[in-house]
Amino acid sequence: DNEVIDAMAERTADEMSSDVAFKTTSGDPHAMVRSVIMQHFFNHQMDHRGQVHDMLCQTEVEELPLDLLYSILG
Repeated sequence: DNEVIDAMAERTADEMSSDVAFKTTSGDPHAMVRSVIMQHFFNHQMDHRGQVHDMLCQTEVEELPLDLLYSILG
């Protein structure tokens, strides 16, 4: 998480509003605004964290609290 936080902290507003050119998995050229790509990245990351949490809940491993206030106030 710290690597992502550090990388995002270095981004300027101009960088976040600029287009990023890439090729799709089928090889087609495409471009998308960096902020939209990052929004997808964070949503995708949250989805995988939820999957891991669900898998751990099905074991005898003690689950960690996910509450935001718990995380902040620790």
